[in-house]
Amino acid sequence: MKSITLVLIWFVVVLLSLLTLYKLVTPEAQYSMAEHFGIYGDELIMDFVLYVFFAAAIFLASLVTYCVFFDHNKITLREWD
Repeated sequence: MKSITLVLIWFVVVLLSLLTLYKLVTPEAQYSMAEHFGIYGDELIMDFVLYVFFAAAIFLASLVTYCVFFDHNKITLREWD
């Protein structure tokens, strides 16, 4: 049951991170970021932004999950179950 909670929290943080990144970073900034890396064309830019935002969301969700469940009071998953 605790593992399911861990996975659900991870997915929620990924989803909220993606939504937040898309709301905070304007389309103009997304285009200029992609063009800075030499990526041109609407579909390629959309793919690039999706991959960058998804990687950032995965990193953030993993970090939050680690800090909440594994670093707090030095608990390991085996001891927690």
